[in-house]
Amino acid sequence: MPGQHPPAADNLFVAATAYHVILAHVLAANAVPDTSVLLMKRQLQVGFRGLFDSIRADTATPFCAVYLLDRPQTKYKQRWRTVIDRLRVSALRQLVDAVHPDRLFLFNEDNPDQYLARRVKAYGGTVHAVEDGAVAYTDMTMTATYFERLQSKLLFGPAALSVTVEGSSPHIDSFYARYPNQLRRELRSRPVAALPSGGLHLFDRLAWPATYVQRLEIDPECLHCDTVMLLAHSSNFKRRPDYGQRLREIVAQLVATEGRLAVSYHPREKRPDWLGLGSLSATLIPQAVPAELVYLFNRGNLQAVYGDIGTSLMTARWLLPQASTISLMDTLQVRQPAMRRMLRALDIKVR
Repeated sequence: MPGQHPPAADNLFVAATAYHVILAHVLAANAVPDTSVLLMKRQLQVGFRGLFDSIRADTATPFCAVYLLDRPQTKYKQRWRTVIDRLRVSALRQLVDAVHPDRLFLFNEDNPDQYLARRVKAYGGTVHAVEDGAVAYTDMTMTATYFERLQSKLLFGPAALSVTVEGSSPHIDSFYARYPNQLRRELRSRPVAALPSGGLHLFDRLAWPATYVQRLEIDPECLHCDTVMLLAHSSNFKRRPDYGQRLREIVAQLVATEGRLAVSYHPREKRPDWLGLGSLSATLIPQAVPAELVYLFNRGNLQAVYGDIGTSLMTARWLLPQASTISLMDTLQVRQPAMRRMLRALDIKVR
């Protein structure tokens, strides 16, 4: 952000994924006449800079300004992430002091987000967490090694916290969720608000989803499908050696019975088509296109969304209420009772 002069605004949203960006759009659009600024934190996934450029160029967004908190574009070892984040503190300070938001909206609580939260609260602003997906409704937690915790304390000060559930730290004044009644216990200790139920029509007039696909030189037609399969990251299934074979059998059956089937791997998957689903005549969604954009391109047309576990199924239930949403947890023999309860509570079929 060097050389830029952020405008003052009522709200500052800090997003790291396309999912965060979409939720930030809905909240900012319903905050009118309050003004909002969006800060996107660069991820290593393919196309993230193009996503930022597309959103920033779209004058129909509900943000008066959009900024990118950059990171090195080359890959680096995880242990260097905290060091890199610390080097970006001056940019964070410049942004938050210029915007001086009354309300800060966070989706994660990593070191940069915590730094922003402490700075906003120091001058009397409030900090609000927004759900980061399925973790807000299940019993999954994040863990940090002793070295990672020590490194955070040394570089960001003794106030740096090791957060096991996003949105659960003492920094948070309230929590926004799509399904407040299903939130896990750790997130119900402060005021909870439901995300606005309407506002999805906003995406019908936004140009950035199509612009982003064009920047990637992808034919939008390849994103249109009758049925889509969304897959969680392979790290969730390391203890399931038969997961791949079972999923291949399911995809082969769907290709034969469900019309045009598209498959979307997790954006952080290191091995493209690691299950070889393209060889089964499934259409592979380019990895740089987030599942949320597939939904937006197919609103009103998509008939069914299949998946294993995770946030993508919940998002499909929200963005595509007309489509059948099905989890294959039972067929794949994935044993996550909390996830299963959550999916059933949201009227997502579990097979």
